Amino acid sequence: MDRLIGDGIALTDSDESDRLQVATREVLLAGPDPLSPGERSLRAYSLSALLDDLVDATEPGEGFVLSAAAWREAAELALLVDRRWLGNGKWLLRELRLQPDRFGLAAWASSGQQDLTSLAAACQSVLEASGGYLQDGFVRGNRPADM
Repeated sequence: MDRLIGDGIALTDSDESDRLQVATREVLLAGPDPLSPGERSLRAYSLSALLDDLVDATEPGEGFVLSAAAWREAAELALLVDRRWLGNGKWLLRELRLQPDRFGLAAWASSGQQDLTSLAAACQSVLEASGGYLQDGFVRGNRPADM
């Protein structure tokens, strides 16, 4: 909704619509709050697990499904690390295209190719920018005291 209001053309010419558009543009420029350490770790863990599966994929159907999931996880983490807004579906790609494509995710999606090696490299770059690969020793939630 913020993109529609902030980047769109007001259908009414009033002080209220002008104020709303200015306020919305300020929100868009500010970006979302930074990720908490817990949220960053959870997203890095999820992308790391997908990256492992993507690299090991040998069956074309699994490679396709894993590439879609890994691309989305990487795109969302890349945007959030840079304090940029997310989007759904085509809007996720459009959000990536609003700034320089430092991880190559927009270029990969736009190529129409299923080059899993270059996607894995892009995912690895996103992980490095967000604190690194995370698997061993990561625990979601709290461990019960008796474990």
